[in-house]
Amino acid sequence: MKNILTPLLIIILPITLLLSACRENEVSRELQNLIADEVNLIQDIKVYDDDSYLAISHGGTMPHTYYISTNHTIQWDIAENPSFTDYDVKDDAIYLLTGASGITGHELIQLSFDGEQMQRFEVEANTESYHWYRMKVLSDHFSFITYDGSQTDENVFFQASYTLDGERLSFNSIPLPGSPFDNFMNEALIGDDGSITIALGSTSGSSLLKFENNELAWSRVLNEGTTRIQDMIQEEQGNFIYTGFEFINDRSRGLIGKVDASGNQLWEKYYATSGDESRFETLVADAQDGYFLVGFNNDDYPDEINKNLWLVKVDENGEMEWQRTHSDTNATFNPQAIAQRSDGTLLVGGALLDQVSYRGFVMAFDQSGQPMSR
Repeated sequence: MKNILTPLLIIILPITLLLSACRENEVSRELQNLIADEVNLIQDIKVYDDDSYLAISHGGTMPHTYYISTNHTIQWDIAENPSFTDYDVKDDAIYLLTGASGITGHELIQLSFDGEQMQRFEVEANTESYHWYRMKVLSDHFSFITYDGSQTDENVFFQASYTLDGERLSFNSIPLPGSPFDNFMNEALIGDDGSITIALGSTSGSSLLKFENNELAWSRVLNEGTTRIQDMIQEEQGNFIYTGFEFINDRSRGLIGKVDASGNQLWEKYYATSGDESRFETLVADAQDGYFLVGFNNDDYPDEINKNLWLVKVDENGEMEWQRTHSDTNATFNPQAIAQRSDGTLLVGGALLDQVSYRGFVMAFDQSGQPMSR
């Protein structure tokens, strides 16, 4: 989940199954109209214990929410407008946050896993210059955070708390270091304990900041140079794993790093392929060991806009175990999401841009990074 000022739509789609990186089977051809008409970018994927899943999208003519069963069939769907911006799942319920920049009235929708609406209430945004970006269902309340990139005199983010019945408890303005022109929020996480961890980017490097009870607990500089943190996750031990890319001499290379629960850096690795663009967009922890990363490179198209899908496996210390590049001669890949099912299968989502359309996709890969069919 990447640019915090970009509104998200949520849609749950059947998995696009591949016989190869460039050839679709009968099932995926049947899905093309739905994907092209309703969504132009899969932004995130959530897999449940029974291997059913959600795919979260950005863009499209009408935001839809589909719930997909283990065997890849649509169980139910709803439509909402404006767009969905985030979601959470807790105690057999799905929580969808709607809204967009320029709209002061955001709403939280609670659904059962059968798609029935259980609750709906407004989440005030206070200003039209931002939208609620992250949400978390905690034990006794909801927590929401956002970032107002239009601020010129101070660099702040906002946090709001609501009861589980939809009553507003608090609204807080929390300062960040520097100005919005020097330090801007790349990514954020709300922990199970209500803490907030933010990745800041700037032209001089990236940093992580952790807030507890809306007070700064620690701040750590991760690296120097023009870097961007695209995604991060927190492990059960409290460690944070982050990924993104760095610009060096008109080239980019992917990065992955790890800090402990206090922000002390444990390691950071950089990887690049033969082209001048190599970027990681997101990651998922392997159920067995290490991490899977997905992004793109342009090895096959050095003089064109076309990008390959770049899938990488690293061990628990960030050392590369393998990398796979998948290309489509007629389209460019923009992968944005990755998740793992209980059997180890990887689901990768994003968008394919060809000469006609910009459409979302979900693809399946085995644990060695090879495309799968059902």
